[in-house]
Formats: sequence, C-alpha cells, structure tokens
Amino acid sequence: MELIVDKKQRYAKMRSHTAAHLLNAQLDKMLWGTKQAWSFVEEDYFRFDFTTDKPLSKEQIKEIELNINSWIADAIPVTKQEMSFDDAIKFGAKAFFEDKYWDTVRVISVWENAEFVSIELCGWTHADNTKDIWAFKIIWQEAVASGIRRVVVVTGPKVAEYAINQDDFLEWLAIKFKSSTKQLPDVLEKLNKDYDLLKSEYESIQDKIISAELISMKPTAKSNDKFDYIIDLSTNSELEKWNFKNIIIKAKEIFAKENFMIYKQDWSYWIYCGKQDYSLKDYAQSNGIKWWWSEYFFQWKDPAILEIASNY
Repeated sequence: MELIVDKKQRYAKMRSHTAAHLLNAQLDKMLWGTKQAWSFVEEDYFRFDFTTDKPLSKEQIKEIELNINSWIADAIPVTKQEMSFDDAIKFGAKAFFEDKYWDTVRVISVWENAEFVSIELCGWTHADNTKDIWAFKIIWQEAVASGIRRVVVVTGPKVAEYAINQDDFLEWLAIKFKSSTKQLPDVLEKLNKDYDLLKSEYESIQDKIISAELISMKPTAKSNDKFDYIIDLSTNSELEKWNFKNIIIKAKEIFAKENFMIYKQDWSYWIYCGKQDYSLKDYAQSNGIKWWWSEYFFQWKDPAILEIASNY
C-alpha cells in the first residue's frame, strides 16, 4: 500500500487553518471574553464561529483584515512544539477545556517581536510561515445562534478569485447603470433618492384613491343592527387592486367612530368596533368565528375600540 498526499489540497488547508488561528487570536484581543465556538476548515476557505452579542462592525472587520494581512506580509515563522499538557498551559497556550488531551500535546505558536501573536493546542496541519497564507479576506458574517456569530474567510488564491469576481460585478453594475465604476456610488445614491421620492408620491396617490373609493362606498343607512357599514370590496374593481392592509388603515381613519366590516371574496376580512355599544367578542362567537390567538389577530386599543381580522 502506498500513501500519496495531495499536496495542492494539503497546502490549501494548511493556509486556511493557520489563518483561522490568527483570526482566533485577533478576535481574542478585540472582543474581551469571546471564545471560539466551532470552526470548519477547507481548501483556502474556513468558517469560524465565536461568542459575541453583536455583529462585527465595518471598522472591526477592516482592523482584523489589516492586522492579519500585516502578519502575513511580515513572514513570521509558525512554530510547532510538543510538550506536556501542563507545560503548554503554563506556556500560555489556548485550549478547549471541554476537550480531552493526551499528556503530551502539540503547540502551534506564532511569535513577533518576542511576543505571541497566537498560541494554541492543535494537532492539525499548519503552514510553516505566515507568508504561506498569501492573503486573508472576510467575505461574510452572520448569526448562527443566540450569542454566536460566524465569519466566512478565504485565503491564498481564493482571495484573488474573490477580488476578480467583485470587479466583474462592479463592471456589470456600471454597464447596467450607464456609469463608470468610479461614479457608481454617486449614481446609486441619486437613484435611491429618486426611488424614495417616487415611492412617497405613489403612496400619497394610493391613499387618496383608497380614501375616495371608500367614501363613495359609504352606505347612506346602517347596514344592519350590528354594523354601521358592511363593505364588500369585490364590488369595487378599483379597491381590489390595492393592498388589503392599506385599505384597512384608511378605513379606520374614515370610519373611526363607527362599527364596520370590510371583506373580500378570498375570505380576507376586518371587523372594527369604534363604539362602546357592541361586543365584538359576542359577534364573533355568535357567528362561528374562532376566537383563537393562533388563527386571528385580536387587539384592544382602548375600551371603546376592538378589532378582529383574518390572516392576510
């Protein structure tokens, strides 16, 4: 039997694993009390979970990337030593105390200017020098559980691949918006302002149309002894176009001191009582409407106002 090592794969995992140690050390300095929760190391790629109560800021990510890339550029030797577990802990090595260790352990350390950059117990493969990592880039962060966040990192050639892909995306955006990549921030900022203005104008027009249509549908007499108004939206083709929730908001303004029901043929409905002369709960129970929090929204705004609605 002959064992053949895939050197390309091995070196790629060495780069990302040593980079994970540097990230752990940098987070330990930056975030007091944080600790590694989990990690997954692949070829020039790794995911690193750590304890924290908030996301890393843009400035913190920049600081991490600058410091680690500086250590890479400084070409610092990565030392591998074997010693007793007790000596390793006295030496300052970071260990996961929920794990079990042999009496003799392997210590991976990175020194610079007679000070530890990183020192951990680890039996995995590692680069011989920080320069072998080539480069370090955080491409993503996310929450994975309460009090635990994850960063996703690329190293080595994948950093160049990531940069090329980002350049391609920026060029695509520039072409899409008939701009240069340098002008993109100004162009997108103007588009965002134009969008906000158009959205505001659209919502204003929508409010006016909905209000006018609801007023036009207002009955001249009470709909029945329970409600002042019962409005079937399916009889109004204009109102059927608009969002049901927005219609309800306007109806509550127009019929604020009345009892009314609005409904659609798809069984979306809203019942509102603005008077103190009627029990909405009694109406629901007498008409077979399930009074369950899990299926319906029920709200007490004050003793005079009650609402019940289907999911919509």
